[in-house]
Amino acid sequence: MYIAVIDLQLSYLLAFLGREQIAEELSRTIVMEIIGVMLGYFGKSYFETREQEKVRLRGDKVAPVQPVEMEETDYE
Repeated sequence: MYIAVIDLQLSYLLAFLGREQIAEELSRTIVMEIIGVMLGYFGKSYFETREQEKVRLRGDKVAPVQPVEMEETDYE
């Protein structure tokens, strides 16, 4: 993310050097990359929080199965 912000600043240097078209395309690409990364992060956080709230609201009704309990079970 930091690299994208630095690259965005370099587009100003390109514009200053007379490469406006390249600077414009570069800026557009970098901004889309930043937005994409942020949307992915926001989506991941939303679904994780939603799942945590489901577990919290469910309470202790269903106890999670521990690996030790699974090892002790004899199915023969």
